[in-house]
Parts: sequence; structure tokens; C-alpha cells
Amino acid sequence: RADMILSMLVASRSSNFPAISGVLLTGYEDALNNAAFDILNGLPSGLGEDTLPIMSVPFDTFETTRKLAKVAPVLLPSSQAKIDACEASFARHVDRDFMDALVSPPHPGT
Repeated sequence: RADMILSMLVASRSSNFPAISGVLLTGYEDALNNAAFDILNGLPSGLGEDTLPIMSVPFDTFETTRKLAKVAPVLLPSSQAKIDACEASFARHVDRDFMDALVSPPHPGT
């Protein structure tokens, strides 16, 4: 699977490939021992796991799908703990200056 993880990482950086929100590996007891993770951990910031979230579960694909189908993704305005966790995660993982540059109008004359 190391080749697939690395391929997905490279594809996620391509403008010719749809955006990937993450990778979920099924059937892994301890994915952190995988060679791909060693490679990802050695990449410069912005090219490894911080760019493409990778999670693993010990269940097979069918069982994982069954479990995910039962999840009710609810984030209500009253869910302050969840909102705080989302804001903290965003602050840790998103470069605000980069985001500002993406959404700011161009300067006159550029």
C-alpha cells in the first residue's frame, strides 16, 4: 500500500486531479509501521501528512463502510465543544496568510 499512499499524495498536489480530503486505510492494525509513513514523515512541511490526512482502521473495507454508514454527522450551533475543536484544528493546520492571499482581491496594476 505504500505505493498507493505516495501516489495519492502526489496526485493530491496536482492541479489536474480532483481534490482529496483524506485517505482511510482499512485492515491495518498499526499503519504507523508502514514504510510510506516513514517517507511522509521525512518530507518538508506542506508535502506530507499535514497536506493529506491519512487514517487507518483495523477493520476490513466492508465492516468499515458499515460502521461509517451509522455515523450521524451533526454539528449544531449549540455544539460549542465541537465548534471549538474545529476552530482549534483549523488554526493548527491552515496557513491564514496563504488563505488571505487566495481570497484577497488583486492589487491594482497586477
